[in-house]
Order: sequence, then structure tokens, then C-alpha cells
Amino acid sequence: LFGLWLVVRRLRGHWWAAAITWVMALNTSIITIYARALSQGIVACLLVWMLVLLLGEDRRLWQTTLSALLAALIVFVRQNMVPVPFFIVLFIFWAYGKKHGLYALAAAGLSFAFFHILYWPDILSLWIAYLPRPIKEQATTLLSRLGRESTTYGAYQHTRYGLLPEAFSFFEAVRMNFFAFSGLLAAWVFWPRKKEWKNQLDYKISICLSALVSILFALHFWVVFFKGYCLFCFNGYLTFFI
Repeated sequence: LFGLWLVVRRLRGHWWAAAITWVMALNTSIITIYARALSQGIVACLLVWMLVLLLGEDRRLWQTTLSALLAALIVFVRQNMVPVPFFIVLFIFWAYGKKHGLYALAAAGLSFAFFHILYWPDILSLWIAYLPRPIKEQATTLLSRLGRESTTYGAYQHTRYGLLPEAFSFFEAVRMNFFAFSGLLAAWVFWPRKKEWKNQLDYKISICLSALVSILFALHFWVVFFKGYCLFCFNGYLTFFI
């Protein structure tokens, strides 16, 4: 909450920072999730402090580098956040230049390599389902030879429940995250023309965050409503990033 207040105050001043603090404090559904010992709270905290370091004028090299490092670490807390470091590194290149981008790429890449080495080869089992078929077969064979489990088991079966339960799940998530949805829709409905932006950094921040939240939303929507994975987890999935 403090990190959210900091980054909003920097970008939009004291009144908007106070407003977002009250929105969070009065949203009991969000509190019930973030106050528990769940990975949602850890991921949301890392995500916010990544943005504190990343967003704003005159970002120093160590700040953008550390933000990329946090972006990579988020993936090792929760695998479904894997798009984050890619977007963040690309944004740093785009918004802050080549030097910042190369340092960010190195920080994210080295942290990825370090944790994969640290947890090798078992960490392969987390990625097997998403690898191309030839690589998947080789990875499965390697794990089998090493006596490791080659598949991961989820707590929920892949089941389709029908239109009415799916609609209920979707609109439950909208209700629980009402202010976030309202803010996103308002930003997109009232999106100004490029020449009307106060500065180019605001424009780039808005493009990047809009794209990132759209990709994360689409991925979780696809898994829940098209793959049938844990229908009533949709609200919880959104709270990782919404």
C-alpha cells in the first residue's frame, strides 16, 4: 500500500495518491486476499515496488536495473506472471534508452539463470507443459533418467461448468475488483490522442501497462474459461496483478 501511494504520488500528485489509498483501504474483498498467507500478496507487493523503481522522470540506472531484477523474481514466486519481465525489459529499452535496457536485460537474465541452476533439474517440471514438443520430450527423458517427476499435478481438474457458472465467476471477479476495472475502462475510453499527452513518458507508461494488464488478463481468462482450470479461481488470479 505504501509503494502504491509512492508511485501514484510521483506520477499524479497527492490527491490521486490519497484516493488510491482509500480505494484499497475500503475494498474489503481485496483485503481478504492480500492479508492472507497467499502468493497473491507477495506477487502484488513485488509488482508494486517494481513500479516504484521503474516509473517516473529521471530514473537512475540502479533503479531500472533493480526493477528488472524484481520483475524476474516475480516469476519464481508465481509462474503465471512470466510475461512481466519481458514487458518490463522492453519498456526500459523504449523509455530509458539502450544502456538502461542492457543492464535490465542482464539483471533479469542472470537471475533467471541463477535460480534455474539452483533448482536444476527439478525446475524443468514447471515448464514442461509449455515447451515445444521436441524439447518437451527431451526434458521428460532427462527427468526420468535422473529419477525426477516429469509432470506437475494441479489441485483442480480441467472441467467445463456451463455458461451460467462461468458468467457468475466472471462477474464475481468484476465485482471484487470493481475499482480496478472501472479505472482501466475509463483510461481506455478517454484515451487521448498522441499529441495531447503531457509528455512522452506518460504515453509510454500507459502503453506498456495497458498491454501488460491486457496480456495477463487474457492468459488467465483463457485458462479459466477455455481450458476449464479452476473456474472460481478467476477472481484470485486477477489479484496477482489487477
